[in-house]
Amino acid sequence: MMMKKKKDDDENDDDENKNAKKTNTGRTQQQKTFTTKEFEGYSKIWHEAAKSLSSKEMMMMMKTNHDEKKKQKKKKKKEEDEEEENFSKLLLSKELVAKEAIKEREKQNEKIKSRKSGDGFQNLVRSTGTASDKIASNTIAVQDDAAANLKQLESLLELCEKARLKGGKRGAAQAIQALEELFKSALLPSDRKLKYFADQNLKDSDKFPHERKRLMYWYVEDYIKRCYHRFVQSLEALSKDPLVILKEKSMKCAFGLLVNKPEAELQLLRLLTNKLGDPQRKMASNASHLLLEVTVKHPMMKSIVAREVEQFMFRRGVSLKAQYYGAVLLNQMPLSHKGEGPKLAKQLVETYFSLFQFLYDKSRYTTENSNNNDGDRKEDSNDSPAANGGKKKRFHPKGGRGGGGGRGRGRGRGKKGAATPTTSNSANEQIGSGVDARVVSALLTGINRAFPYVAQSERESMVEKIAPALFTTAHSPNLAASIQALTLIFQLHSSKKSSPITDRYYRALYEVCNHPQVPKAAHAAPFLSLVFKSLKADNNNNNNNNNNKS
Repeated sequence: MMMKKKKDDDENDDDENKNAKKTNTGRTQQQKTFTTKEFEGYSKIWHEAAKSLSSKEMMMMMKTNHDEKKKQKKKKKKEEDEEEENFSKLLLSKELVAKEAIKEREKQNEKIKSRKSGDGFQNLVRSTGTASDKIASNTIAVQDDAAANLKQLESLLELCEKARLKGGKRGAAQAIQALEELFKSALLPSDRKLKYFADQNLKDSDKFPHERKRLMYWYVEDYIKRCYHRFVQSLEALSKDPLVILKEKSMKCAFGLLVNKPEAELQLLRLLTNKLGDPQRKMASNASHLLLEVTVKHPMMKSIVAREVEQFMFRRGVSLKAQYYGAVLLNQMPLSHKGEGPKLAKQLVETYFSLFQFLYDKSRYTTENSNNNDGDRKEDSNDSPAANGGKKKRFHPKGGRGGGGGRGRGRGRGKKGAATPTTSNSANEQIGSGVDARVVSALLTGINRAFPYVAQSERESMVEKIAPALFTTAHSPNLAASIQALTLIFQLHSSKKSSPITDRYYRALYEVCNHPQVPKAAHAAPFLSLVFKSLKADNNNNNNNNNNKS
């Protein structure tokens, strides 16, 4: 019995321990859940606080960076302003020293001249002599000592700039020659460009001996550079003068300075290229000849001249005649397979093609507008008094100057401009859509001449570009242009080894064979040689001959 009671007591104790453990585990679980919930809440609060702190810190950082950048900009501006002020002060002080040195040089020169016997005669010539005598005495004085005779150089420039005044054109023509000789022989160096006084090393000028003399020469160099640019501007103005002598002399002077001296090359080159659009044919051809001479004497300037002529041809308002002269000039430019020759040839071919495309689009636009205007005129003519039974006005097509009747009697002005391209609508002068035949022939001859010099790797891409425009030219009513286009297409396709000559080419060739002007044309011999080469290169013809032999 005692043993049973002990067992029962032990079992009760085990049950109590188990219940206590269960209650303890429940309490720990409740404590755990409570702590995790609290942790989750605290973590959210901390996360939001961290976000707000980070955003505030970012805003503060942005503000500080922005303020620092502003401060740095202000510092830079202050430093730049201080540097400019210091440099301007330095420049003024150095200029004063240079001007004082020039005044002393002028006084010394006057003393030296007073000892000579011919000085009084030169002063008399400058005051009371003719324009040519004044120009001669001033040129002699500048050649003797340019630093002491800057006033004489200024008087020569004033003669060129006052050419538009009454009686000033003769003096301007003489002054152009004198100034050209002065700048070429005495004033401009041949191996470098002149510098302005502000571009010299003024800060370190006192570190070397003879500072005063050096500053004087720098100031004289600055003065000569400014005078030369004024002279170039006056040449540009004189090249537009209606007097032919001033045009010729300004162009020749610009050519001589461009060839001999490196100063203001771009302005002089643009002056010559602008004269391609001169209304007088003699001036335009003279400008073309001078530009070609520039490329001959300076072969490295070929690409520069070609680029300037290209920009001129695509300029707004340039006439068709000026574009024709530009194309002829590019046709005559010397080419080679060495050095930058292939690049220049590619540049020329792209220029020819883009100009042809430009003229083709322009002619299409003009023809569409003319057709619309013709339709409007027909509608207006239905409402005219002639359509309503009124009297018709007589029209005399041969009246006026240059026609068959009237006061002109068929002479003079009608035949003067025959050699230059015009914008008439006849089939002999125009290619179907309105592009002038002479311009197209000049462009095609240029492509024919420049394409063999293009690099072999770049030919196929150029053929794909040019071929559609050439086929439109080949189907034109103008025989010479179509023959040139066909020869060029044949040359382009024969250069491509991968693609043979297409059937489209032979269709255009047979169409030209049926042209009524072929027996009478001057291009009959080259056309027959083209037909022979085309038949020889025809793959279908060769296959048929092989089949007949077998």
